[in-house]
Amino acid sequence: MREGLAEDTLKPGDRLAERTAALGNNHPDVLEARHELAQRRGETGDAAGAASAYAQLAVDAERLLGPDHVDTLAFRNNHASYLSDLGDGTGAIAVLEALLPDLNRVLGPAHAATIAARTNLSLARERVRQRRAADGGRSEQDSQQGESAASYARRSSEGSVWHSGDEGMPHEPPSDAASRAARCAELLDALARELGPDHPKVLQHRPKLVRALADAGDLAGAVGACVDLLVDLSRILGPNHHDTLQARNILAQLQEWSGDHAGAANAYATLLPDVERALGPIHPLALATRHNLAVSRGLAGDAAGAVAMLGRSLASMLRTLGLDHPEALPARFHLAWTRGLGRRLDWRRRRAR
Repeated sequence: MREGLAEDTLKPGDRLAERTAALGNNHPDVLEARHELAQRRGETGDAAGAASAYAQLAVDAERLLGPDHVDTLAFRNNHASYLSDLGDGTGAIAVLEALLPDLNRVLGPAHAATIAARTNLSLARERVRQRRAADGGRSEQDSQQGESAASYARRSSEGSVWHSGDEGMPHEPPSDAASRAARCAELLDALARELGPDHPKVLQHRPKLVRALADAGDLAGAVGACVDLLVDLSRILGPNHHDTLQARNILAQLQEWSGDHAGAANAYATLLPDVERALGPIHPLALATRHNLAVSRGLAGDAAGAVAMLGRSLASMLRTLGLDHPEALPARFHLAWTRGLGRRLDWRRRRAR
């Protein structure tokens, strides 16, 4: 095996070929190179290739390293993860159900990897249950097309910490969301014990707890968790970091979710200049904040001001993102909805006279 900078410049496929030629198929370094190649496949969107690669890696690692080796367990977990990405919930459940007892035995029930696998198994079972229930009802596309303006306003733009991932499951009953929040809290405690409270992986999981608490209807808990996260993000990353600004955006959304549209509008109005100064006026978070400010003003009763601002926001969004961007259609819908809201408010005022 070559070491140092020369090998670091190789692509994963080339590195695998070189190590295999030098060491043979059964060397641990060859397994490592196969893992790098499988990981690259997953990162580039080839979930099927990654799932197949990790399935074979798990078999070979068990033969070469033993069934209880951490790499064997990790390859089995990655296999389940990519099966889930492919929509094969039944397959993911089968892998995780076989894996979880081994994780409990080898690492212990309180280990972060064990808790994460237990959480992923619960999520996979829930997805399968919801998919079966959805077969007899509206399709997901119909549900998205019927999304209300108020619910759309609650959605956040993506961020490195705030990426929604798999936590936003449609039509989840509050009791299930409460269970998910409890699992998130349990996983966070384990990660914080193992890695420390300021570790990036811990910070990446904390927004999932905020979302789960909000979905469960515990808005006070969600606000408290978000405020605590905002304090830590400000301390660790600084007040002008994208994730810190996004935490403020989420807090404003929670205000709106609770029905305080005027308070949310004030929060967005305070946030917007900070986002524009730190990230630029055409950054996606700036566009989202400007849009959310307009929507909250409309929901607070200032339909005329909201329509004017939404028009400007939509124009900026189309210039920056293009007509075919996924956010363009909902933004155009929101503008039409707010115009209709203004007409409805005018009609109600005339009737009240």
